[in-house]
Amino acid sequence: TRAIVSTLADCTELDDNRKVLKSVGLHQRPVLVLWGSGDGTISRANIDAIMRLLPSATLEVFKGAGHAFFVLEVAYEANARVVDFLRD
Repeated sequence: TRAIVSTLADCTELDDNRKVLKSVGLHQRPVLVLWGSGDGTISRANIDAIMRLLPSATLEVFKGAGHAFFVLEVAYEANARVVDFLRD
């Protein structure tokens, strides 16, 4: 609990991570972005903004899945996609 509270209090990138994302986007390393279209926390507009900052990233959308899709609705599919990505 202390670690989570400390992260939320001291990690300004959580408020505005555009600078970090832009710097990641400058590299040629492969990037995979996973998102559930039913996410009530991160909107499609936010995902589109993220993808503009990560021009060579691949977006994998899990239709109807919510914010914690990787442990709930499509856990197997999401984790399999990450494994495939890391193998490539």
